[in-house]
Amino acid sequence: MEGLKMKRSALLIFVALILILTATTTFKAASVETVSLWAMGVEGQNIGKLLPQFETANPGIKVKLQVIPWSAANDRLLTAVAGGTVPDLTQMGSTYMAQFTEAGALEDLTPYLAKSKTLKLNDFVEACTDLYVINGKPYGIPWYADTRFIFYRTDILEEIGYKNFPETWDEFIECCQKLRARGPEQYAVNMAAGNWQVTMNFIWANGGRILDEKGRPAVTEAAFVEAVAWVADIFKNQYALLDTGGSNIRQDLASGRFPIFIGGFWEGNLLRTETPQLDGKWSIALMPKKKSRSSFMGGCGLVIFKDARRKQAAWKLIEFLSQPEIQNQWREAAGSIPASKEAMRIASESDPLMKIVYEQLKEGVAPPVISQWPEIEGRLNTRIQEACYGVKTPLEACQLLAKDLEKIMSQY
Repeated sequence: MEGLKMKRSALLIFVALILILTATTTFKAASVETVSLWAMGVEGQNIGKLLPQFETANPGIKVKLQVIPWSAANDRLLTAVAGGTVPDLTQMGSTYMAQFTEAGALEDLTPYLAKSKTLKLNDFVEACTDLYVINGKPYGIPWYADTRFIFYRTDILEEIGYKNFPETWDEFIECCQKLRARGPEQYAVNMAAGNWQVTMNFIWANGGRILDEKGRPAVTEAAFVEAVAWVADIFKNQYALLDTGGSNIRQDLASGRFPIFIGGFWEGNLLRTETPQLDGKWSIALMPKKKSRSSFMGGCGLVIFKDARRKQAAWKLIEFLSQPEIQNQWREAAGSIPASKEAMRIASESDPLMKIVYEQLKEGVAPPVISQWPEIEGRLNTRIQEACYGVKTPLEACQLLAKDLEKIMSQY
């Protein structure tokens, strides 16, 4: 009889243990949050390398990553907002910010920043931050930066007397003259007349601006018109060609036909893989100076949607991705420019090229963060191209651009 009681007691204890283990397992499973993250293109393909570190540091959070091609990104985000199926956290291109902010879709990150012990807006390059602060409120945190600088053949410039890249506009033009004098099919700089991310660098450097403080067109101001004329002269004098025949910008650098071009950070990675014969024969430089060395500032930020379900967990992921050491790991993984000033300072200590990139970032200029921007950039390209082709004088092109912008701004 006592043996039977003992067996019953053992069975009860066993059942109780099973129930306890089941309850514990259920509690643990329930306590783990799954944060949805959308990332685009190359970034999406590489961010997964960083996520295990985050999950180890935050055992109560798992990240579900969805990679979306850039070609479909805007439509996917719009559909998600309209359908109430937004991710908790998403990468957002700087040119998307106005559209989603004006739609009221993004969370104001002011209270998150106020409580954060590790993250402040001034941790980032100023012009990069400008892309995500709208009407005085931060709706995104800079993730990585994008800017433009000079790529050039050090050996060819040294042959014509330049140990370093020209510092000023006047010195740059003098260098272009010497490069053009090498022969009938030898030019200086490979740049597109119809690409505002190239031409606006010179306009900003001369003190030009697209809109004034009240949002009115400022493209007929002297600084803007003078810079357009200066750019047009580069093509008029054939230091640059209006039509390069569809040639590859990096191969043209390798051949020496165009020993200079203006490009983004990714071009360095492509030069290393596509033109290994140029190893040790090229470098980068700051944009030549007029009133400043201004350069286009773009990039991507991290945003939380208003309708996101796991906002606090998403914010923890933003804090993690914003750490300087993580930003530098990201630079190595994806070939991107860190938006963090401390990350750039650390990178600059070990890489001379990153020091140049950091200096250029300090003079970055963000285009206006307004929903009209896609239309504005199209008219910028068209009108500046007309001046470069000689279809219109620089002043005429700028006057027509002013009318274009007035019409665009009046429609919103």
